[in-house]
Amino acid sequence: MGKWIGILVAIVVIGGAWVLLTDTDYEGGEMPEVEVEGGDMPEVEVRGPEVETGETEVTVPTVDVDLPEDDADGEEDELADDEGLNEPDVDVDVDVEEDEDGPNRH
Repeated sequence: MGKWIGILVAIVVIGGAWVLLTDTDYEGGEMPEVEVEGGDMPEVEVRGPEVETGETEVTVPTVDVDLPEDDADGEEDELADDEGLNEPDVDVDVDVEEDEDGPNRH
């Protein structure tokens, strides 16, 4: 903590010395008068890069959700009771094909 106080004091002393030892002269001035006339916008022709698109086959994973039929109290059509029990069971299947470069997901 003492190190930081020393650094802070050194910065304040150096800053104060800089302000006192430098001499800045300035005279009053005024903003210049500027006149602006309307004109024409330049003509610009922009050509974007050519983009080629192709087809990609994406296999969407199969999602099976098994909802519980009864909760802990024996009541039907409740997904979860007060303790958070009887949450649905979710299974996701994804096919992965191997090629010479490694796994290839489709």
